[in-house]
Amino acid sequence: MNRSLAVAALCFLLAGCVEQSPEAPPPAVGTWAPGGGPYQSPPEPPGAAFPPIDYSAPNWWVCRGDQPTDACRQDMDATELRPDGSRVRIPFVPAANPDVDCFYVYPTVDLRMTLGLHTDFSDTTSMRVVTRAQAGRLGQVCRVFAPLYRQVTFGTFFSKDVAQRDAALEHAYEDVRAAFDTYMQRFNGGRRVVLVGHSQGGGMVVRLLRERFDPDPNMRSRLVVALPVGADFTVGQLPNVPVCTRDDEQACVVTFKTFVAGYQAKSWSPIPPGRVTACVNPADVPGNTRRVLSQAVFPTRENYGGPNPGPIFTDAPFLLVDGAYAAQCVEGVDGFRYLQVQATAATPLPLTNPVWRGALGLHVMDMQLSQGDLVEIVRRRDARR
Repeated sequence: MNRSLAVAALCFLLAGCVEQSPEAPPPAVGTWAPGGGPYQSPPEPPGAAFPPIDYSAPNWWVCRGDQPTDACRQDMDATELRPDGSRVRIPFVPAANPDVDCFYVYPTVDLRMTLGLHTDFSDTTSMRVVTRAQAGRLGQVCRVFAPLYRQVTFGTFFSKDVAQRDAALEHAYEDVRAAFDTYMQRFNGGRRVVLVGHSQGGGMVVRLLRERFDPDPNMRSRLVVALPVGADFTVGQLPNVPVCTRDDEQACVVTFKTFVAGYQAKSWSPIPPGRVTACVNPADVPGNTRRVLSQAVFPTRENYGGPNPGPIFTDAPFLLVDGAYAAQCVEGVDGFRYLQVQATAATPLPLTNPVWRGALGLHVMDMQLSQGDLVEIVRRRDARR
């Protein structure tokens, strides 16, 4: 794969390679007072070419935590595969009445090579599959809200028309922003918020942080933690929303890009001179010692990110694998830090797929390998507020 193709392919997964600059500095949104006061979104930017989506309608959400029968609550049981080889069926039990919500933005699922936005929602299977795989188990600690949005297609990142590419990314973000504003106005009900996104969705989360949280102390007071996993984010990028360095720290960012040990990882996109990419070890946020990730989560009914492990181990929709991988943030080249993961001796699922040793590394597995730790990151911060 030549460099231009590798960068384009990465951008398709990240949507963080192309930063959008607003025409004017984002307003400080004096939005939502502690205690559940009214949230007021800033004015919409002019020139939108697509009709707005009515996010008050339930059909525009993959998961909506105020609905008892949404996709993140149904058919989420799992088989847990323990280090001693034993297997235990684990019923999924969503949090009964959490005081925290998780607002999640899914990654790129539209792999068409044409430039533009995904606008056909007659079949949302791919959105449901990835949302359940990446965010469903967060329902143990929060209500999950996951909007549909007109994301950019794979082909958008190959376009030589920078203006068209940027316009498409802007429209995608407008949907995410509108969904977030509707969520805050109609569904939040005074709860604190966790922002979660992967790849293109992680890039959207970074923009929400920049526009809605970084300039507004009221909003930051409601932010538990942000998890823009697999997105471009550098240390010190946001003046008021830092990278997490403690287990009890609030309103901070946990992010990383995952590569298998033994591969010399390189950044997929340019890193600004003098900056370093953020990498927070989900298994050891304060110390970054090499530690075993507590639990990997694999969907078993779809070939998500690699060979389907389900038929080998379980007929449950998810497989939980305890203590199978160890992780640590390490230094790459030219300011690139990344999460290096290696299989432990006892793992039944070694990281042998040659694709995972390529330019994209374990990107599609970012949130699966570390999912148990991501759930605990939210749980700990909610408990220590």
